[in-house]
Amino acid sequence: MIIRYLYLLFFLWFALGSYAQEKNKNTRYTVLIQLSNPESEPIAYATVEIASLNLVSTTNQEGHVQFKLPEGPLTLSISALGYQAQEQPIVIQQDKALSYMMTRQSVELEEFVIMAQYSKKKPTAAMITQTALSYIQPTSLVDALVLLPGSIFQQPSLNQFSGVNFRQSGRDTNSALGVSIVSNGVAMNNDGSRNQLYGITANSNPSYGREGNLVFNSGMDMRMISTDHIESIKITRGISSAKQGNLSSGQINLNAKQGISPLTLRAKVDPTVQLAYVGKGFALAERLGVLHLGMDLLSAKPDVRESLTKFTRFTAQANHMVDFTLFDYEVNMNTKINYTQTLDNYKSDQSTEYNNEVYKVQYNKVDFTWKASSFLETSWIDKVEVLAHFDYTKDLLDRSLLVYSDGGVNMSNATEPGVHEAYFLPSKYETTYQLDNQPLNIFLQLNGSKYFNLTEGIRQYLIYGMEYNSAKNYGAGAVINPELPPFPSTNAFIRPRPNKAIPALIHTAYYLESKWDMEINALQSTANLTAGVRGVQLHNLPTTYDLTNKMLLEPRLQLNWTTSYNEEATWTTNFRMGYGQQNKLPTLDYLYPDRIYSDLEVLNWYDTQPENRLLLTHTFIHEVENKQLKTSKTAKFEVGADVYWKGFELSLTAFSERSARGFAYHYDYIPVVYTKLTTPTHPIEGKPTADDFETKKQHRFVSLPRVRNSHRVEKKGFEYRLVFPVIEAIQTSIEVNGAYYKTEYSSNEPKMYYPKTISNNETYPYVRIYTHAPSTTLSRLNTNLWINTRIPKLKLILTTFVQAIWYTTSQRGSSESFIPSAYLDENNTIHPIDFESSIADRPDLLPLDLRSEKANFTVDKTKPDYTINFKGTKEFKNWGSISFFVNNIVNINSKYTNNYNVNQRKWSSPYFGIEVTFKR
Repeated sequence: MIIRYLYLLFFLWFALGSYAQEKNKNTRYTVLIQLSNPESEPIAYATVEIASLNLVSTTNQEGHVQFKLPEGPLTLSISALGYQAQEQPIVIQQDKALSYMMTRQSVELEEFVIMAQYSKKKPTAAMITQTALSYIQPTSLVDALVLLPGSIFQQPSLNQFSGVNFRQSGRDTNSALGVSIVSNGVAMNNDGSRNQLYGITANSNPSYGREGNLVFNSGMDMRMISTDHIESIKITRGISSAKQGNLSSGQINLNAKQGISPLTLRAKVDPTVQLAYVGKGFALAERLGVLHLGMDLLSAKPDVRESLTKFTRFTAQANHMVDFTLFDYEVNMNTKINYTQTLDNYKSDQSTEYNNEVYKVQYNKVDFTWKASSFLETSWIDKVEVLAHFDYTKDLLDRSLLVYSDGGVNMSNATEPGVHEAYFLPSKYETTYQLDNQPLNIFLQLNGSKYFNLTEGIRQYLIYGMEYNSAKNYGAGAVINPELPPFPSTNAFIRPRPNKAIPALIHTAYYLESKWDMEINALQSTANLTAGVRGVQLHNLPTTYDLTNKMLLEPRLQLNWTTSYNEEATWTTNFRMGYGQQNKLPTLDYLYPDRIYSDLEVLNWYDTQPENRLLLTHTFIHEVENKQLKTSKTAKFEVGADVYWKGFELSLTAFSERSARGFAYHYDYIPVVYTKLTTPTHPIEGKPTADDFETKKQHRFVSLPRVRNSHRVEKKGFEYRLVFPVIEAIQTSIEVNGAYYKTEYSSNEPKMYYPKTISNNETYPYVRIYTHAPSTTLSRLNTNLWINTRIPKLKLILTTFVQAIWYTTSQRGSSESFIPSAYLDENNTIHPIDFESSIADRPDLLPLDLRSEKANFTVDKTKPDYTINFKGTKEFKNWGSISFFVNNIVNINSKYTNNYNVNQRKWSSPYFGIEVTFKR
């Protein structure tokens, strides 16, 4: 009901704004902004943003940018590659021309900030600017997240998939899948990657641990995104704008390097990672714009004894910007091309070398983004923006391996149900397989915006638009030798179909968002209210799917109330709250699983003469797609308060996030009935037939992985951030931040289990069903202390980072069921039972009692751990800078006793590195 009221309230305000616009002509004033450097040279393609109006534009080659703005006070945010960002307040009352000089980025400047920055109107959105990026020099995006409250410093690990999990203790694939990566306005994803091969899909056979680096349905791999091509990063962990969708956890917005910049060379070396980058931005011929080029090479080898974990990546990027006039309108056009490739494709370890196995990977990705925008200034639209993007990836794994089948595993190549002649797999054999993923993603978006004054003290800003997304995989999928399967297991197998035979995953989205800024002079306050709604539709699905063409609505609401207590605004407070719903769409892999084939042995007639042997199996074909699959939906609520007083900043945020239908593989038990051939009816000579044997009906349960909306995650937490005024005497700034997170992981599906009990040579006839599945609650409390000291005369900056993890806890939920509430019989009928009253008359139910297997439900709590890192950067005026760092220089890991009375302690080793940046 509350959602309906939110919709009604939003559209009433929208109508009010339109009516007020008709009454008020909303006079616009022309504001021309000129940017130049200390040598009075124009700065081309610098970014000028008016956050309160959500307006972003860039200067042309002459360093000019022009806006038509409503009357009133505004704040300009100006940034350019290689220059110190600045904010400039302005008051619009007439046409005016403004000029600003930008200072080159240097540690000498008081404004040189290496921490994440926060807007007073949206303190939950963190901006990591180029000054911070240039200082921390991250190897991957994960390194940059350590600046955020609640984040934990960890030694970089590039030897395995690297996902992002926001605002939680622990990790899960649904949260990583729900993080949206947006690059220059384009939402990136790998929803088109698909893998169907029994032994890898859904960890259907965890014993094959060497294949654990094959990760699907877990979001973007942060290792594949180079931070050297990024100018700034904006991170939203709370309520996202209605413009952003197909996410559940949060959003990382990347802005690529653009504009004119000196030749930059960067090299970084530490014990496990080596990195080199070169980039430059330069002006082309007159009126042809500016082109920024860059490329980098990264190599990581955590273990010098093997290459299986080695990761080597090459990336290159070209970013072109140009302004031109079209039909009397000034058009800004941006074209970006990025290429990513992995090197050192042949990998090995002691096991692969001993068995003469081959592990070869190839990864190539090219993405192209085109964006054009212009100010139209019509009655319903001020600015229009068009985006077009495509990216194509070729991800290929060639694998040869030695397989031990444990002997006696039968295999059938039948593709039709029924009884077929089969064969036994050798106990040991060599085989090959290939995984071929070639996803093509297409993204189109049309955006419009309108801003106007409703009354003298109230402004409204509207954004609206639509987008189209398509993900199609043109790869061959899993290519195997069906007679020598790479992962034989429990007589279940997938006869994979090509990825290119799967339909494209297509969805469209429509969004509308309104923002109001209200000046309440009597209270010396400003109220900012943002309300929006996003509608999403999935297309190109079979009509039998529940999600086909269904409109999914996502409301978003945010409120900020800012009060200033003196004219100098040295004491202000901000109170805020937000609510939003977000949906992560299922991936291609989840929507279109391949059939699973169960080959159950009917007859095993072994003769000393091979030509007289006969092996028969009954093949059952199981459709495991879930046509009722829904989106992974998350509801978020947060409240917060911020205080700014004489250089002090205190920010507190409490939040709650609940996702009750995340994606997870749930194992269903399906009863099957087949006819088993037993004793011969007469002496057999030569090769027998089925008519030569007596028959017997046989019952069996088959376990099948099926994707369901069964994963539940509930996040609660409290984040804090305290910034002290700069200590002028020693030019030192101090920031303390941290968080308390409590996360519960559980399932909304009942627990099912099939006992491996044999009675009278018969398998057990029931599958037990338990109301409450296992759950785990994790929590963590941490504090990070950042001490940054500048020595301007020496152009030196020193950082000491202290991390305290006060404790982490883990506890298994005591509500888990250990006696069944029902059981499934061989006829696929579910029988509810009162176990305690039934057991006296039904001794056959005894194997369903799991109370003897109860786990330890006590809390496992660690003691405090402390880490100290140190970094220093020396800047040289003429050519660049040199940095060094020592991580884990002090590491105190407390010894503690866990809930099983076993002594535990983590061990960490210090490591160091050096970075050199050259500019010319």
